[in-house]
Amino acid sequence: MPLDTSIDAMTHLYLERLKSFEGLGPFNIKVVEIVPTGLTVAGATEDDVCIMRGWRDALAMPFGYRHPDHDSYVFHITFAYQIQRLADERAAEWQALFDDCLSLFASEAPIVELRAPAFCGFKDMKHFEELLVLQQ
Repeated sequence: MPLDTSIDAMTHLYLERLKSFEGLGPFNIKVVEIVPTGLTVAGATEDDVCIMRGWRDALAMPFGYRHPDHDSYVFHITFAYQIQRLADERAAEWQALFDDCLSLFASEAPIVELRAPAFCGFKDMKHFEELLVLQQ
């Protein structure tokens, strides 16, 4: 695609490519680390790990893109983008907070149930509109 292709045109292209996409079924996750930008997650079970990787592999086809570290890229949920580095002298306090949050996840939400993956559109990072739910 030309580099000046509009977002709307790309969205339409991907919606067309995804019309016949067959998902790999549901999966659950667990939080394995909390970092300044969000959560690092993994499949809740070995089956979930395989399903997550399967989704990533399958979606590389319609999107026509496979990142160089595709097989090792860590699954994550981003809540924020760090625009300034945390001060080294405060890092221990932040880490203690992250460790507390991770313990809270382990006790209150050891398994996070997800809805089916969806292709979304967005105008900003505040709201993602589901354009096509990718089901099995």
